[in-house]
Amino acid sequence: MDHPPKRLLSGWKQLSHAGDDTPVLLRYSTAFVIVVIAAVFRVVLDPLLAGRAVYIAFLLAILATARNGGVGPGLTATFLATLTCDYFFLEPRFNLAMRDRDDIDGLIFFAIAGIGASVFAGRLRSALARSRHEEQRLRIVSNTIPQILWTARPDGLRDYVNERFYEFTGANPGEGLEDRWMAFVHPDDRLRIFGHCARVMEAGTDCTCEFRMRRRDGAYRWSECRMVPSRDASGQVTKWFGASTDIQESRELREAARAEAERFRLLVATAPGAIFQWQLRSDGSLAMPFASPAVREICGLNPADLTEDAAPFLDLIQPDDRAATLEKIAESARANSNWRGEFRVLHPVHGELWIAGHAAPLREPDGAVNWFGYLSDVTETKRAELALRDSEHTIRTLLNSASQAILAVNRESKIVLLNPMAGAMFGYETDALKGQSVSLLIPPEIVESHPQFYADYFADPHTRPMGIGTNLEAVRRDGGRFPIEVSLSSIDTAAGPLAVAFVTDITVRRQMEETAKSRAAEINALARRLLTAQEDERRRVSRELHDGTCQQLAHLSIEIGKLAAVAPEGTRSQLRALQVRATQAAEDARHIAHELHPAILDDLGVVASLRSLCNEVSHAHAIAVRFRHGNLPPSISREVGSSLYRIAQQSLQNVAEHSGATWVMVGLVWQQGNLILTVRDDGIGFEPEKIRGSGSLGLIGMEERAQLVKGRLIVSTRRGRGTRIALRIPYQADAT
Repeated sequence: MDHPPKRLLSGWKQLSHAGDDTPVLLRYSTAFVIVVIAAVFRVVLDPLLAGRAVYIAFLLAILATARNGGVGPGLTATFLATLTCDYFFLEPRFNLAMRDRDDIDGLIFFAIAGIGASVFAGRLRSALARSRHEEQRLRIVSNTIPQILWTARPDGLRDYVNERFYEFTGANPGEGLEDRWMAFVHPDDRLRIFGHCARVMEAGTDCTCEFRMRRRDGAYRWSECRMVPSRDASGQVTKWFGASTDIQESRELREAARAEAERFRLLVATAPGAIFQWQLRSDGSLAMPFASPAVREICGLNPADLTEDAAPFLDLIQPDDRAATLEKIAESARANSNWRGEFRVLHPVHGELWIAGHAAPLREPDGAVNWFGYLSDVTETKRAELALRDSEHTIRTLLNSASQAILAVNRESKIVLLNPMAGAMFGYETDALKGQSVSLLIPPEIVESHPQFYADYFADPHTRPMGIGTNLEAVRRDGGRFPIEVSLSSIDTAAGPLAVAFVTDITVRRQMEETAKSRAAEINALARRLLTAQEDERRRVSRELHDGTCQQLAHLSIEIGKLAAVAPEGTRSQLRALQVRATQAAEDARHIAHELHPAILDDLGVVASLRSLCNEVSHAHAIAVRFRHGNLPPSISREVGSSLYRIAQQSLQNVAEHSGATWVMVGLVWQQGNLILTVRDDGIGFEPEKIRGSGSLGLIGMEERAQLVKGRLIVSTRRGRGTRIALRIPYQADAT
């Protein structure tokens, strides 16, 4: 993490020592040393120079001294060099006296040149020192600021970056900068930034751009780069100067602000009403400086038309509500309290609308008051309230006129609500039952279990009937009991859940049911006797046909055969034809007798008769009919056996005539005290309800026969899936 204050302090410490000079003694000592060195060189080179160019080495020494030590050491070197030349190298040597006018002029010229060289070299040194000092100051300053500073050549290649660049990126200062800086730009931003920089440099204009730059830890952070060109007198770009600032936090704040603004926009757009600012100015005028677009739906006005003057909005408020609304606003301003209100507006399109509002005030220093809140269209709610009042009135009327007793009971089994019929049914005044325990209306023998029943019901409240098919009773005030049916449901109220009982006095219905049961029993008994009589009559007629008519017809056929044997040739053929007809009549009579009542049912029992029936149907209709039976009682009563046979006979007849089946399976078993007859086929199936509705007596007759022996007939069938008929008759082995 960067610490700009520490970096700045370190930079100023460096800057405070950047202009220190070399110590004075050292600089002047250097002048003496350089003159001595020049004298030595002059002595060494004297044979080669042969006395020529006496002053060249010393002039160079003066320049070097002034360049490194300044004007003072340069002048000192000039003085020392002049004395040295005069004493050691001019005639007479080792003597300061000079006799040659040319030597004197040359020495004076050398002294003047040395002084000039000292001044020139000293000033040059000072200028260079100041330049280095300023450059060092600039470098220190550039290294102490938190931005990355850089310069680039006119073609855009970087030639300088400050230390902040290396600290941020972790790059090696010894590596070249020309194009490596682009390696630290996010890959997704490189092409954009490269193109942008190329266009800017081609145009030679200032620019600012944003991109992501890789930090030394590998994280990318947003930077803002500002680059400015430097031009020469002709206007050509000679240098580019740039600064990159880490804007990650500011960008995050900007993005957060943008997201917050977007959330506010979405909130305003999706709020179930209009968000608004209401303003009461110090001069008493009203305005709506801000209103969300939803205000258009509420009052049909453009929010921009209300920013300076709220009069158009006030004009839409119904006159009956306007004064009260303004008074509430004024009261809110005086008391600095929240404003709440409901009023009607006349919408230009939707007509009269109910508007509800809520706002909090904020008083300004100049005395103005701003309210911030919302307005919502509550027209539907108002209509619902009116409808609810009407509904409550209707419900109250229905409760009061209901023929059922209606009681609402709380968790403590206390009656909290009841209708007039409840009082009349139980023999109490309506108000007298309120607050009483419901156990007052319950028979004593079940009072103890009733609290547990209510606890269980309130633990899992649901609609459920009570008393249907049972002998549920209630107790009147006089102690009399009467049968009831109860429909129990629950409702939630502010005081807690209530169990609501709809009680019906079924005394009259119970009496009618008892009468109906008695009549039904009589009808069943009569039907049973009729079927028994019918079967007996069928048996008698069948026996008479078999033993009487069939025998007589057979005897007649034999006698006719005898006559035909002795009759003349012309009569014989007629008698033979008559014999055939008599034989056929006998066979038809036998078949009728069998259909009325098969003798095998009485002689051999149900199993043999059902097997014979299956064989007959199979041969007559070319259907594969199989019969299987399991364990059966030793004997089956005539009544039950007759019902089993007739239902099987009707079922097989239906299969043969209507189903189109290719096979039929008939089964008879005795399981768990029940005789079970099943007839199953692979036919086309049918819809039982349509068959019953068509008036067909086959299925109805089968069901009635089953009921007469206390059996149950179950028909399972689907179109194209065949049919299964099952008859279940309760039967004990000793039922015969």
